[in-house]
Amino acid sequence: QAKAEEKKKAEAKARSKREPGRVDSYA
Repeated sequence: QAKAEEKKKAEAKARSKREPGRVDSYA
């Protein structure tokens, strides 16, 4: 399950890079 959590974080990071306005949604 730790891997899934890491994947989620990585995806959120990549998403926040593309959409800077949504960074705080994943903070």
